[in-house]
Amino acid sequence: MWNILSVVWSGWDKVCGRLAAKAVKRKRGKIMPDITDINKTYGEHRVLEHFSLHIEEGRTTCIMGRSGCGKTTLLRILMGLEQADEDFGGSREMAAMKKSAVFQEDRLCENLSVMANIRLTCPDRTKAQIQEEMREVDLEGCAGQPVHELSGGMKRRVALLRALLAPGDILFLDEPFKGLDEETRQKVIAYTARKCQGRTVLFVTHDEREAGLMKAAAVISMEALC
Repeated sequence: MWNILSVVWSGWDKVCGRLAAKAVKRKRGKIMPDITDINKTYGEHRVLEHFSLHIEEGRTTCIMGRSGCGKTTLLRILMGLEQADEDFGGSREMAAMKKSAVFQEDRLCENLSVMANIRLTCPDRTKAQIQEEMREVDLEGCAGQPVHELSGGMKRRVALLRALLAPGDILFLDEPFKGLDEETRQKVIAYTARKCQGRTVLFVTHDEREAGLMKAAAVISMEALC
C-alpha cells in the first residue's frame, strides 16, 4: 500500500514541479528568438562583427558603450531602418514585430500640436488619458501648443510619451533622457521605468546609473567594439 502511495505521490510531485516551472517561466516572460550574427560595415569600417543579442520578452535589456560602438546602428538594424550586410538570425521574427521608438533626434511633427503628435501613435486613447500622462512628466498645459514652440527638453518628453503610449511588441529607446536637466531627468526616468514594466524594451545609454534606475534585467556592454 505504501509503495503504491509513494509512486502516486512521486508522480504528483513531478507534475507539480513541471507546473511550478511553467508558472515561473510565464512570470519571467517568454524568451524571444535570439538575434545572432549581425554584421555591418561602412566602406572599410566594420561596425558590427558577428554580434549576437539575447532579449527576453517582458524585460528591459540595456545596451551600453561609448559613442561610435555601434549602439545606434544595432537599433536601426533591428528596427528595419538599416540593412545588415546579410541576413542574421532572428531577422524575420524582428521584421514581423510591431515597434515603437525614441530616437536620438526627437522626430516630431513641428507644426502639429503636442496632443496631435502623441495621438499619431495612440489614436484609441482619449485626450483626458493623454493629458494625465502629460502631467506625469510636467507637460500639463501645453497640449494645444505647436511643437516648434517648445524647448528642447519639452520636445524630448513629447517624443518619449509618444513612444511609451504606442502599442507594440518591442520598444526601442536610444539615449531617451539626453538634454533633460537633472531634476526633470530623475522624474522622467522613474516614470519611464514604471511604464516599461512588463514590456520588452531595448534601451541604449552610456550612463550606468540610468541602467540601474530603469531596472534593466540585463546590461550588455559594447565597449569591446569601440
